[in-house]
Amino acid sequence: MSKKKATQEELKAVREKNNKVIDDLIQLGDIESTISRLNQRKSLILQTLDLSRKELADTQAALMQKYGKESINLETGELK
Repeated sequence: MSKKKATQEELKAVREKNNKVIDDLIQLGDIESTISRLNQRKSLILQTLDLSRKELADTQAALMQKYGKESINLETGELK
């Protein structure tokens, strides 16, 4: 009894498609890894942003207490 075999062309086609699937999965893994790192960075930046906003509000409050409700030109420091 002889065993059935795929032709070289069929085998080549299956191998190419299998390699394409593997390449796509690798790319997907790279993307997911990048998304994870970006989400971690985003969380850290959001925490820093909250602190920065609080520090800005504190500084503005101190300046308002010292100068009143004057506007400060951020380029020159001139009060209006």
